[in-house]
Amino acid sequence: MHKKDITARNYWLDLLEGYVTLVKIPSDYITGEITNSRSREILEVDGFLRERIYDYLSRNEIDLEFLIDGVYSFIIQKYSGENDVVIGKTVDGFPLRCKVKPEEKFIDYIKRLSVQWNKSKEYTYFYMPSIIKRTSLKKMLINTVIAWKEHNEDKLFFPNIDKYNYYLCVSDSENLEIEFNYRTNIYSVSTAKRVLKFFKFILSQAVGNDETKIKDFELVEESDKELIMNGFNDNYYKFDHSESYVDLFRKAAKKFPTNLCVGDCIRNMNYEETDKFTDSFAVHLYNEGVRPGDTVAIMMDRTIYVPLALISVLKAGATFMPIDKTNPRQRIEYLMEDSDAKFILSCKSLYDTVRDYEDKKIILIDEEKTVKSIENVDVSSIKKLKIDPMSTAYKISTSGSTGRPKCMGITHLGFMNMCHYTVDYINADENDVCGVYLSFSFDAAIKQLLPYLLVGASVNVIAGRFKTDENILNGYVEDMGITILALPSIFAKLFILNCENSKLRVLQAGGDRLKVYKKRSYCIINEYGPAEFTVLATSFEVEKNYEVIPVGKTIYNTKAYIIDDNGKLCPVGVPGELCLSGIQISTGYINRDDLNKNVFVDNPFSSEKGYEKMYRTGDLCMWLETGDIDMIGRMDSQVKIDGIRIDLFEIEYLINALGDVKSSACILREDDKKQYIEAFIVPYDEDFQVEKLTKYLKKRLPKYMIPRFVTKICAIPVTPIGKVDKKALPYAEEL
Repeated sequence: MHKKDITARNYWLDLLEGYVTLVKIPSDYITGEITNSRSREILEVDGFLRERIYDYLSRNEIDLEFLIDGVYSFIIQKYSGENDVVIGKTVDGFPLRCKVKPEEKFIDYIKRLSVQWNKSKEYTYFYMPSIIKRTSLKKMLINTVIAWKEHNEDKLFFPNIDKYNYYLCVSDSENLEIEFNYRTNIYSVSTAKRVLKFFKFILSQAVGNDETKIKDFELVEESDKELIMNGFNDNYYKFDHSESYVDLFRKAAKKFPTNLCVGDCIRNMNYEETDKFTDSFAVHLYNEGVRPGDTVAIMMDRTIYVPLALISVLKAGATFMPIDKTNPRQRIEYLMEDSDAKFILSCKSLYDTVRDYEDKKIILIDEEKTVKSIENVDVSSIKKLKIDPMSTAYKISTSGSTGRPKCMGITHLGFMNMCHYTVDYINADENDVCGVYLSFSFDAAIKQLLPYLLVGASVNVIAGRFKTDENILNGYVEDMGITILALPSIFAKLFILNCENSKLRVLQAGGDRLKVYKKRSYCIINEYGPAEFTVLATSFEVEKNYEVIPVGKTIYNTKAYIIDDNGKLCPVGVPGELCLSGIQISTGYINRDDLNKNVFVDNPFSSEKGYEKMYRTGDLCMWLETGDIDMIGRMDSQVKIDGIRIDLFEIEYLINALGDVKSSACILREDDKKQYIEAFIVPYDEDFQVEKLTKYLKKRLPKYMIPRFVTKICAIPVTPIGKVDKKALPYAEEL
């Protein structure tokens, strides 16, 4: 190679060293099919703004092209969620590396771009494909370009420019025109218009003040702030804060005394019987030493005694802490310690398990002598007990990154808000029967066990043997007349695809992305809510096929904010971290002040009572123009291969779309420090050939997203709360 060429090659390699960002505006449609259908939207910049632009360029001695480069690269950074992006200069796509520093002035940023490009122009003679092949992104290095129309040129005639899914074309003759050109099978008209609106807003801020720093840019115009903060969060609901769960349950018991209240596959109790038993057992708890404010750990088999135990603890003014009996001993000890539980409420069948915890007082709810002794106790003192709405109703655990679970408290006020919404949004009444499928260590089970008992409905605790297969469960639902059922998203998919049901009225899915829709006689609802925000934060009724099913709008008295890494509100279509505020917010992680300071933070967007704090969920989301929220993934567990961020959901979506696959899961593997994707599928036909799937994916996905292995298994393993159990997935060589 000639010395001159070596110098040019080294220049480009140095410029691109360490670059791994996959530039991407989130697509509206998930598709791997390449089409030639394109459209465009045009922004005309004239009048006062155009004058300000040229004043800005003149006083800073900078060319228009670098201002355009700076603004476009900034909005691409926001859409991509990265501060370091590469865009193409000229139609040939020579790379311009655009890396911002939040504390840097915007004018200094574009001057840096100017210096870089003027240097790069010395080496544009060098054959670029040979450089692109050496980068980790290879052909995906440049995903968008900025092209310039010549004066009086009516139409672009640039070879190969349509290979980009979207690009910017600029014309500066009589008016400054910014054209956004895009593939119509990937982006919608409204997205194209929003990109240009965002461009104009950032451009206006940039030329308005030479001192503006990168971190100071607002991403949302004032009119849109009102829409996002109040229009999208228009959910005020007034209820009596002084009325506790116990108060409303007693009212329901008086109104519906003979209605079925709680049950399982063996026995049932009506409201009058349930009210009497839980009053009496609350007295028994008091006699055993339980006092208001104490924490009672509940470890139970899946029977009628679960809801009876929860109600009894609440009537005693205490706090319940559900613990799954299948947890390892070490985890149970962590939970006992963190929750400061002094009592364990259990059942006879688990006595040999709980008796080992000698420092806790063991109370058995179904012990014969206890049941008999409480039949005629005086319950007058329990009925007079008043509950402080800001006291803790229950404690719940969630996974910790250190392997140790985090325990948190939920107030009676937040719990009651959730109960009111849960009942109202599906119009639950005394004719409903809610089937409790979920694990009791999963906070979402509380939403199924308790709220419906406030309106005269009943709950049926589904035994483990009916949970193993969607068809077995479907038969149980029919037999028991269950009308409301909540399932983990993975299992919900199987139920929706394979089960029609004449009794079921509402099917709720949550815990993960819901990836399927099929028209059924029952209503399908996608739900989202972290344990730190009392189970439920958003809901969405799925009425048709969606490219991506949203998690919906916020529930009663809840405000959602989506913010960027500088704490600025994100506009519609721009991903950011979801933050939640309102009366359902947890009191915080117990004994974890260090963590609380980072995730339960002051709310900078509202000083309204009840919204002083907000919870940073760590979930990457974006607003849809409907006011619904789209869940993209976790911010703290981004999947990357060779530094390229990959959404495994996109791969799973395409696998599921094949039709031959019942369910699937994709995970990131590592072999000799080389990362790769492995896909697991449950095909309908055991003779299904994985080569068919691989060929199908190769036509629709870039090479770096193709799974190295596709493994057929009998069922996708899940955790007790219904999420994919990645640790239980085998390696391909093990099969």
